[in-house]
Amino acid sequence: MKNKKALLNSLFVALVLAATPACTATEIPVNGHPESVTEEGDVFYITCIGQEMKPTEKDGDGFIVSVSPRGRIISANAFPGIRLDAPKGILAEDDTLYVADVDRIVGINPQAGIVTQIFDLSKEGTKYLNDIVESNGFLYVSATDINKIFRINLRNGAYEEILTAEPLNAPNGLDIEDGILYVAEYATDAQGNPSGKIKAIPVNGAGPRPVSVIYNVPGLYDGVIVREEEDLFDNETTYLYFSDWAVNGKPGVIKKLNLRTREVENATRVPANGPADFFIEDGDIWIPAMIDRKVYID
Repeated sequence: MKNKKALLNSLFVALVLAATPACTATEIPVNGHPESVTEEGDVFYITCIGQEMKPTEKDGDGFIVSVSPRGRIISANAFPGIRLDAPKGILAEDDTLYVADVDRIVGINPQAGIVTQIFDLSKEGTKYLNDIVESNGFLYVSATDINKIFRINLRNGAYEEILTAEPLNAPNGLDIEDGILYVAEYATDAQGNPSGKIKAIPVNGAGPRPVSVIYNVPGLYDGVIVREEEDLFDNETTYLYFSDWAVNGKPGVIKKLNLRTREVENATRVPANGPADFFIEDGDIWIPAMIDRKVYID
């Protein structure tokens, strides 16, 4: 009887261990503060705002790291001939890397390593252009410091502000799906407490767009991605992933919100200090941890 009980205990422990995910995230150290990740032609590109956390400074010390799908650094500075100050959001579209750099969007041909386009938004008074997404020939870019989102026509470079019926509060991460722009706010209140929310804005139509709150729990939200996935019952479900910097010395986390049930769970296992504009590819989440000066692949 004792042998049978011991065997059952052993089987139980084995099952528990098998069901417990190991934290085996790949770590990519970068010589700076990584902010955003994208992929183009089986190469991953990571923007770094520089050696110091100065995201609004035109100091010329920003750069882009190129990395293999397995996390091996190909080049610590993929485009040394291109001046970047504090690059943040990066997007790959039609063989071009679009990079938000302080008050302009820089278009880079990654094969030739040259600048092909520049969209200058400096007259808007922003020093914190942040995330970028593309839809139907338009770029959408957040200006976190002036609480605005702009739409840029890729054909002629003309741009306009996306007017909203309610003010945005430090818009940071963006994603767009079926004409709905999802916005993650990196905001604090007057006492310095996290106050950001996740919101949704329809981009089509005239006049100020209505603003819906998708996730009402206050946080310091950075990146956001909307994905269609199968749930536990093999049903196609829309999930919203978002990064939260957390506070009081706690590491940040990537969370996953089921837009149908509103259930929220942690999507990553690795603690990341300052998780910014993450990227998802083939089930892996690439997390630029700005404070850790690393990118984690979880």
